[in-house]
Amino acid sequence: MKLSNLKGFMLLFMTIPLLFSCLKEGDFRTWDIEVNELQDYLEDNQITTEPTWTGLYYIENEEGTGILAEKYDTVSFEFVASDVTGKVISSTDPLSEPSSYILGDANIIHGLNEAISFMKVGGKSTAIIPSYIGFGAGQNGDVDPYTTLIYDINLLEVKPGYIVEPFNTDSLLINTTYSGLEYYIVEEDSSTMVQSGNTIYVHYTGYTSDGKIFDSSVKRGTPSTFRIGVGELIKGWDEGLLLMSEGDKFRFIVPSDLAYGESGSFPIIPPDEALTFDVEVIEILY
Repeated sequence: MKLSNLKGFMLLFMTIPLLFSCLKEGDFRTWDIEVNELQDYLEDNQITTEPTWTGLYYIENEEGTGILAEKYDTVSFEFVASDVTGKVISSTDPLSEPSSYILGDANIIHGLNEAISFMKVGGKSTAIIPSYIGFGAGQNGDVDPYTTLIYDINLLEVKPGYIVEPFNTDSLLINTTYSGLEYYIVEEDSSTMVQSGNTIYVHYTGYTSDGKIFDSSVKRGTPSTFRIGVGELIKGWDEGLLLMSEGDKFRFIVPSDLAYGESGSFPIIPPDEALTFDVEVIEILY
C-alpha cells in the first residue's frame, strides 16, 4: 500500500463505534493528527512493509525457531511499547517475570494479539499498531487518544492450549448444496438428526483461508451450545448443522455470502472471507 493511500485506508475504520467513541471535553488529539504522524513515521524510518487487512504493520526482525503461537495458547514475552516520537509508554521489567496471557484474550488490544499470532518462540518483531486496533479514541492510562503504538516484542515461550487435530478429508468426497455450502462427512452416525429449533452441544474449530484458527471450542477445552435454525448463527452453520446427526463429524467450507459477507467481522474476519469449520455434534440437548 502506497503511503498516499494510507489516510483513505485508515478512514475505512472510522465508523467502528467501540473504537471511535467521541472524544471527551478537553482531549486535543484528532484522527488527522494520528494519520499524519504515522505517515511521517513510516517515511522517516523507510518502512515499506504492507499492512495486514486490519492495518497492522508487522516487521519480523528475527525469525523464531520454536513453535508458532496460536489462539488460546499461553504466551510469555518481553516488550517495549512506545509512541511514534520514541516516548516509552510501557515495558516489561528485565528483573521481573515476563508478560504472560492467553493469546486472543479480548482484554488485550487486537494489534498485539495479531502480531504475536505471526510469531514463533525465540522470534523478535516490531508491531506498528494504529489506534483503531490499539487503545482507540479515549485516554487509556499514559496512552493519549488516537495514538499509534510501536511494540518491540521478544516471544519467549508458548504453552499450547488443548491440541487441535484438523479433520483429515484427503480421501473423502466433497458435497455441495444448492446455496454453495461445501461439506465433507468425516464421521457419520445413524442416530437422531438435528432439526430446526434444537439446542445442540458441539465442538468446533474455525479456520480463516490462510489456515489460522480464529475460534475453537476444542482449544478452549469446553464444548459450546447453540440453537439451530433461528437466525442466531451464520447462514452456513444453520444450513450445515441441519445436515448432521448426533455423533456426526463434518467439515464445512462456508462461502463468504453464507458467513460474514463483504463487510467481514472486523478485526477478526476479513471481508469476503470463506471460512472452514470442523464440527462435531456431541449431543442434541432438546
